[in-house]
Parts: sequence; C-alpha cells; structure tokens
Amino acid sequence: MLGSPSGRNVKKEKGKIELPPLAAIGETIGEARKKRGMTTLEVSQTTRIPERYVQCVEAGDFVSLPGKTFIFGFTRTICALLDLDADEYIPIIRSELYGSCPREPSIPDPSPAPGGMLRRMKLGRKS
Repeated sequence: MLGSPSGRNVKKEKGKIELPPLAAIGETIGEARKKRGMTTLEVSQTTRIPERYVQCVEAGDFVSLPGKTFIFGFTRTICALLDLDADEYIPIIRSELYGSCPREPSIPDPSPAPGGMLRRMKLGRKS
C-alpha cells in the first residue's frame, strides 16, 4: 500500500507539531469547509462525491480513494467548492503518492516474432 498519512511519523518542533504533507492538505481542506459552515454531508451532496470520500480527503487519506483520477478529481472539485487553489495541492499529492514511480513504464515491447500469429492460426486450422 502507498504511504498512508496515518502510518507516517509526525514531526515535532519546539512544541509545534508538523503534519505529514497529505495530512496537512486534508486538514486545510477540512478547516476551509468548517469556515464555510458546511458539513461533510453538505459537501457530498453539493459535489456528488460520496461522503466517505470527502472524509478521506479531509483526513489526508488519499490512498483510500478509488484511483489516481479520483484522487485529483475529488480534490479539485472540493477545492473549487471551498474556494481553495487545487493547483497548490495537486503537485504535493502527486509527489507524495507517485513520486517514486517512473514517468514511462519500463515494460519491453511485446512485439511477436515475425509470422508468429500466422503460425498460430495455421496450427488451429483443421484440414
């Protein structure tokens, strides 16, 4: 499983607690929602994002969302509703969750040997 915010160590600096980046983003989004006087249910109903996923975003638990597209889409949608700049958060989320992944897959080209398909087709025929 990718790094869950709850599985990371919280840093302490002279009485100040510094949250991991994903947890800090979730906390910021949660605080913005509370300032607007909204509940997670109201955010869910307005954005049509299931409430459990709104709660995951606010908890910084992005790995519990269904996939990469949903992580970025839900974050952008919730930020738009709360007048937050999602472009500030998306690169951080991307680097925290997918930073170690290569840009291009290193899977070799599965091109078959010349005539391989033709040979398989001939073997399957009955004369």
